[in-house]
Amino acid sequence: MPSKFSCRQLREAGQCFESFLVVRGLDMETDRERLRTIYNRDFKISFGTPAPGFSSMLYGMKIANLAYVTKTRVRFFRLDRWADVRFPEKRRMKLGSDISKHHKSLLAKIFYDRAEYLHGKHGVDVEVQGPHEARDGQLLIRLDLNRKEVLTLRLRNGGTQSVTLTHLFPLCRTPQFAFYNEDQELPCPLGPGECYELHVHCKTSFVGYFPATVLWELLGPGESGSEGAGTFYIARFLAAVAHSPLAAQLKPMTPFKRTRITGNPVVTNRIEEGERPDRAKGYDLELSMALGTYYPPPRLRQLLPMLLQGTSIFTAPKEIAEIKAQLETTLKWRNYEVKLRLLLHLEELQMEHDIRHYDLESVPMTWDPVDQNPRLLTLEVPGVTESRPSVLRGDHLFALLSSETHQEDPVTYKGFVHKVELDRVKLSFSMSLLSRFVDGLTFKVNFTFNRQPLRVQHRALELTGRWLLWPMLFPVAPRDIPLLPSDVKLKLYDRSLESNPEQLQAMRHIVMGTTRPAPYIIFGPPGTGKTVTLVEAIKQVVKHLPKAHILACAPSNSGADLLCQRLRVHLPSSIYRLLAPSRDIRMVPEDIKPCCNWDAKKGEYVFPAKKKLQEYRVLITTLITAGRLVSAQFPIDHFTHIFIDEAGHCMEPESLVAIAGLMEVKETGDPGGQLVLAGDPRQLGPVLRSPLTQKHGLGYSLLERLLTYNSLYKKGPEGYDPQFITKLLRNYRSHPTILDIPNQLYYEGELQACADVVDRERFCRWAGLPRQGFPIIFHGVMGKDEREGNSPSFFNPEEAATVTSYLKLLLAPSSKKGKARLSPRSVGVISPYRKQVRSSVTSKGGAPPPDGTSLISRPLGRGFRSLGLCWLRISEEHRGQLSPPFVPQLPGLLPGSLVHEVNGRRERHLSPSFQVEKIRYCITKLDRELRGLDDIKDLKVGSVEEFQGQERSVILISTVRSSQSFVQLDLDFNLGFLKNPKRFNVAVTRAKALLIVVGNPLLLGHDPDWKVFLEFCKENGGYTGCPFPAKLDLQQGQNLLQGLSKLSPSTSGSHGHDCLPQEQEGEGGLSLQVEPEWRNEL
Repeated sequence: MPSKFSCRQLREAGQCFESFLVVRGLDMETDRERLRTIYNRDFKISFGTPAPGFSSMLYGMKIANLAYVTKTRVRFFRLDRWADVRFPEKRRMKLGSDISKHHKSLLAKIFYDRAEYLHGKHGVDVEVQGPHEARDGQLLIRLDLNRKEVLTLRLRNGGTQSVTLTHLFPLCRTPQFAFYNEDQELPCPLGPGECYELHVHCKTSFVGYFPATVLWELLGPGESGSEGAGTFYIARFLAAVAHSPLAAQLKPMTPFKRTRITGNPVVTNRIEEGERPDRAKGYDLELSMALGTYYPPPRLRQLLPMLLQGTSIFTAPKEIAEIKAQLETTLKWRNYEVKLRLLLHLEELQMEHDIRHYDLESVPMTWDPVDQNPRLLTLEVPGVTESRPSVLRGDHLFALLSSETHQEDPVTYKGFVHKVELDRVKLSFSMSLLSRFVDGLTFKVNFTFNRQPLRVQHRALELTGRWLLWPMLFPVAPRDIPLLPSDVKLKLYDRSLESNPEQLQAMRHIVMGTTRPAPYIIFGPPGTGKTVTLVEAIKQVVKHLPKAHILACAPSNSGADLLCQRLRVHLPSSIYRLLAPSRDIRMVPEDIKPCCNWDAKKGEYVFPAKKKLQEYRVLITTLITAGRLVSAQFPIDHFTHIFIDEAGHCMEPESLVAIAGLMEVKETGDPGGQLVLAGDPRQLGPVLRSPLTQKHGLGYSLLERLLTYNSLYKKGPEGYDPQFITKLLRNYRSHPTILDIPNQLYYEGELQACADVVDRERFCRWAGLPRQGFPIIFHGVMGKDEREGNSPSFFNPEEAATVTSYLKLLLAPSSKKGKARLSPRSVGVISPYRKQVRSSVTSKGGAPPPDGTSLISRPLGRGFRSLGLCWLRISEEHRGQLSPPFVPQLPGLLPGSLVHEVNGRRERHLSPSFQVEKIRYCITKLDRELRGLDDIKDLKVGSVEEFQGQERSVILISTVRSSQSFVQLDLDFNLGFLKNPKRFNVAVTRAKALLIVVGNPLLLGHDPDWKVFLEFCKENGGYTGCPFPAKLDLQQGQNLLQGLSKLSPSTSGSHGHDCLPQEQEGEGGLSLQVEPEWRNEL
């Protein structure tokens, strides 16, 4: 770049060139070389003053966020405009639909438009003979184990003209089906009244759900090639089912019905508010810094549907291109605030959409008989105990009388939450409503979510520019100014750390402070003592630096509580735990109440003044509650150290809440405060709802971004630079076998198994192991994923039944001693889907175990053999091993109660639903022995997120998804939630001594990480259950795809519907898959 032009001059030249293009109608030109020609040949002449070179001008526009530049394309626009509050209105564009990209294959279309292929055409239809049930467009064949059933599919021409059957495809990936066509050759003409028969043989030796599809391609009436001829298709969808007794009782209770989103909540012009809960009592903490509202810009809300379309930056309308360019631009300090603010706005817009799932229609409220001042109404809210939706004290909702919903301008009542008790909330409404209220009056209820976390994150982004934080957020070098002499001796509070060189290294660098202004990172893989290291470092800072003041934070209350519990042992009078007033004091651990802001005498939270809080050496808060210290305007140099535990589990703007406004970097000399981040970027990150924010980086934590993109934290030939980062290597949790696969996949094989030998090997001789000494079981189950009611979450009855059988073996009382073999407190059950965790534990009676026999598909007719249709074969070496050393019996069922634990608190549920829920339901309702255990309530059953940072001696995992649609698109969708390496890593690293995984090996084998795990189990004798799938014959698969590619692309009556499943439209992918919890703590 020529030195004679300043950045301002380069920018001005670029803006003049942009105007030049607009005047000449060339503003849509994006080709870089053509623009260079226009610039040099036409623009420079008219510029009047010496103009910079084309590349220099582009550089000036790029650094000013006024252009999006690649090697071959250029687009001029303002990349920072979407940080503004006001947006110019433009003509609303008609939304187009880019459907063709979804039509990956005819098979995808057949699967998603199945109704189109069930109807007869031109008088041709399919007659079915044999035992079956017709249900939801599917032919269901119920099987007893090892008993064959035969179905005849008779394609009959009931029309008046001849047709020709050109192709017949039985699509099946399991050996439970064999197809016979009596060697009839294709193509086969079918005159009026003639038929073509296909015989389907079904048999299984193990329980499960086995789908297949039969597709007929026909040429319509008329001579081939004539004007009247046309290709059409008919299909039948089959499913053979063999249920265990327990799974049969876990089938959907009500048909799945997708919840229809009603749009924005009904808020009329007349709103009457109730009485807010009094939070001012004892609140002496100053509120000297304002907190803005930071609502998403209205124009961004209008453009969101078009943003979700996959158009290119260079072809999209200019407003859309501007936003897409900002999203796709790499995060740097120049666009830091703008990009992250845009991502927060997009996430909030998705939250506004998703919260509508919980709205209630015609629900009654009742008087609360206890609270009279103020008078409260009680509303039952299903799912509130699981934060679905999250309702906290101080939140509000909107209610409209059901009888007034059709009025032109009814009153909307804004009710404030005063109490949350189990599945009920107690609300304060206006006196005008209370004066006319009678028990049982019904309302339409719209929920809201608490915007406080979003608001403090937006403010933190503002403050990053006000204070000099770039050397901390985008560090390039340390100042090498130590806080202590280099020969200082550290006498540890926790002597066990003395034998761990990595933990000692991390503590020494943190106490010395030579990394400043760059953050110090403790990279802590599972079970390596990350929090222990962090706590010891805090204690050493307090001990050796008398003037130090520390802010210790975690994203969750449980994480902050843990820090407090471990610090108060040695620093009882130096620490103070600041809790948000919305937190239920009953959920706060007893041992930290003496050092937190709960006044037991007054029965309320207090917030001491800033001067009082500054007296404590260590303040402990959640990241969001740290925003209260920012509002109080603590002196910018008060905190010398900020520690963030579980830093990989939060969005970057959330980490900023505890940094921006509480710490700065001095320009010269001593850099100031020290930031310490502890976490694991290979474990779960933040939970996001918007597909746009997931795609464009909001899921990156500050810790993960630094580790991924900053050269100071990257691993070199000699490992990580210990001045900036320490990777902990000694795992104190798991058996080496359990650690093996995640260690190889995510930690470069560096982790060392250092757990207590007796503890980690206590199940190596357990009778339930397929192979003694190998404490991992993968139990293959070919189940079916189901949904019920209006919940999008999946559950799998067969997997829930199998998990139940294992739990019974582990927990049922010993006949000799009359007590449990294993405490339920030592066992955890993990499922990615809320529905699954409720189906699993209790039964009586039994189904016979699989006998190991397998029905291999019979030879097909000549027309079928040439296409190689049956992909799956049972591997030869496995045929002799199909009677595994142990296959659990699947008992029968009885009724019970339901208690589970979320974030350390026990919660009660009353009705059965979802895999997390279904497993709980089995445990406490359906099994007489298990429900009779006094401590069964201590068995934790939850989602992967709920087990982050936790461990159990025994972990059981139900993967749930089991769809076997013969479509790669379907595989991608069905594996979507499982195809997440971080989730896989967290799930399989919770176990100390025994890991049991229940899932569909055929489906999971398509994911590379699960495939490695499956093969590891198979090779080491840990696989049991359904026959292990042999490797797909690639040539057969290629033959099949080639055959299918010859099918006509036209489909009778088809209008090109989008082949994506309808339930995905407009949804955040995560909410459909798992119903993620809403933030339930501040």
